[in-house]
Amino acid sequence: MISKVEKGLYGGGSDAAINFYKDFLLVFDNCNTFNEGEGEVLDEATLVLKVVPLNFAKSCQEVMKRRKRKK
Repeated sequence: MISKVEKGLYGGGSDAAINFYKDFLLVFDNCNTFNEGEGEVLDEATLVLKVVPLNFAKSCQEVMKRRKRKK
């Protein structure tokens, strides 16, 4: 995801936020899928997912900052 941000592959504005959020959630979906819905890794991912709103907001701010710097 960092590479996609650095390369500007998420797009701009609200599209970037939406695309970034989709990838963010995909990480957790994959965690569930590849850990067969149980285990320590999934437990930890669940804890992280509980703080998604705050992390997502901060991540969106970072995406926008990096996009502005490239211009």
